[in-house]
Amino acid sequence: MAGELILIADDEPSIRKLIGSFLSRRGYRVVVAADGEEALRLFLQEPPQLLITDLNMPNLSGMELLSKLAQSGRLGPSTATMIISGTKGLAVAAELEVSADDSLTKPIDMAELETRVKAALALAQSRSQKPG
Repeated sequence: MAGELILIADDEPSIRKLIGSFLSRRGYRVVVAADGEEALRLFLQEPPQLLITDLNMPNLSGMELLSKLAQSGRLGPSTATMIISGTKGLAVAAELEVSADDSLTKPIDMAELETRVKAALALAQSRSQKPG
């Protein structure tokens, strides 16, 4: 399923470009943010179907971003969340702590990213179609 909106938050321009270009070429609509505060603003303007966030970013970390969205009630069942980190153990621990849907470790394997994005979007769609 292509055409879904994906928000990518990472302070590394090369990561934003790599993931953004890859997913755009597969038909997804992509917006990128250089830090957690920008990601929060973009999310509130138009909630994406998938939020991919780095853990360590300036101004507002990925953990803080997910926590703020969850506490505000803006992170609903129709948005899947994925954490990316340079450390696998840290990514998994963060995934569990903030109840993210998935995590990826840098360097990112593009085939794995594509598979996980499809799974996360399917999960979000499934959750949004369940009655109250």
